[in-house]
Amino acid sequence: MRQEQEHTMAEQGLHRQMVRTMQEITGDDDLEFMVILLGSYQENTPELLTQIATAHAADDVEAVRRVAHSLKSSSAALGCLDFSGRCAALEKTCKTEPFDRVRIASLVDAVQQAYPAVAAAVTSLIQRLQAQEATPSRHGFGLGA
Repeated sequence: MRQEQEHTMAEQGLHRQMVRTMQEITGDDDLEFMVILLGSYQENTPELLTQIATAHAADDVEAVRRVAHSLKSSSAALGCLDFSGRCAALEKTCKTEPFDRVRIASLVDAVQQAYPAVAAAVTSLIQRLQAQEATPSRHGFGLGA
């Protein structure tokens, strides 16, 4: 029960952070566009994670760096700052020669392991925004943003 409460609190914090960031991009009331942005992120991120894993398995450090850079940027743009930070650490490590392959492997694993929580938060936020869209008489996001 305690772990579930901690997960819910972390997800709510991510929701608030994501909504604030997206409000800066889209304006306060463009829920539909926020849902589109989140849906695009949700659709594209698993493929980028696969690309990282494939490049890492092929020992293609430059490809890992490029994809980590993309993930860092898109995650930061949506307010997923912890996940973005993990991607940034991976990107930075891939720039430093000689390559620390053990550290790269550890960071690839950290990015892969962190994404399910981000994906759950994104899915939950999409559902909440869609519910908000369906209830136009309510004001605000009801997300503590």
